[in-house]
Amino acid sequence: MTYSPEDHVSSPAKRHKYYLIHFSRHHAAPLAMKEVLYRARGELQILHAATNQLSFEFEKRDRRLNELQTALREGFSAGQQLTFLDLRVRTANWPFAESEYRQVVKEMDEEGRVAIERRQSKRTGLADGDLITFH
Repeated sequence: MTYSPEDHVSSPAKRHKYYLIHFSRHHAAPLAMKEVLYRARGELQILHAATNQLSFEFEKRDRRLNELQTALREGFSAGQQLTFLDLRVRTANWPFAESEYRQVVKEMDEEGRVAIERRQSKRTGLADGDLITFH
């Protein structure tokens, strides 16, 4: 990847453009960077596995949550079990933040689409070690 400090990519309203580049092979790296950029509510670009580039802007929340729920239902078959952390790691290239995953998985639990076995969290929480079973 080439880098030039004289980046001539135009930005709206002649504002400065900053790049945050994070190199790591650890599974938690993209999860951490997604959270940082989610809090900034800006444009998020993830370069994943040097072959896939995912780019999106944060949109209306309800629409995003519906998209995540649909993606989870289509991406995981009935009977499949994994921890909340494993779910986020396996879908790290999806454009959703941890809080969105947490909210959607809890809603799916209430609807009976998944079952949450709380191994780490308290009564209604959802922690990384909690087991999710898809129905």
